[in-house]
Amino acid sequence: MNVLLVQPLAPKTYWGFQYAVGIVGKGAPHPPLGLATLAALLPDRWNLRILDLNVARLRDDDLRWADAALVTGMLVHKASILDFIHRARRAGVRTVVGGPAVSSRPNEFADADHVFLGEAEGRLDQLVSALENGNGPHVLSPPDDAKPDLATALPPRFDLLDRSRYTSMSVQSSRGCPFQCEFCDIIELYGRNPR
Repeated sequence: MNVLLVQPLAPKTYWGFQYAVGIVGKGAPHPPLGLATLAALLPDRWNLRILDLNVARLRDDDLRWADAALVTGMLVHKASILDFIHRARRAGVRTVVGGPAVSSRPNEFADADHVFLGEAEGRLDQLVSALENGNGPHVLSPPDDAKPDLATALPPRFDLLDRSRYTSMSVQSSRGCPFQCEFCDIIELYGRNPR
């Protein structure tokens, strides 16, 4: 199975950094760590590609190659996520949307074939089955609200990215945040307790 993992385009806002990264000849400040982490959790038998719309354009060839596409993002990415879902579905590609945005507002992404709620570690069996068997529920939800043990996380698949397109690299040492920033939806997915 060919699976395209897509990072949506960041709008020209605080999160975008389009002007700053252009000064140093890069495409984005950092690679999509969430997708690289997700790629490490997906079955080895799947052929994977990561497409970051902040450094590359979506081509028709990308959609012809893909049997399924997984897209993730925050609420600031909503317009780009929905644009991608509609384009992929017109091309006959099965779509799954997950991450903070869909976990906090799943009904706003109802046009996707599947919405995945919550974190991925140890919870992908339902998603894998839905994509490989061509069926499964619209909402893919982990059986409980327990947060995964990050000690079981695998190293991100940075090999699927052109690292020269980014100004820096990211690592994740914890999840969760005790702060209450109005603009951030990370607590919707990871909770308020750092772990």
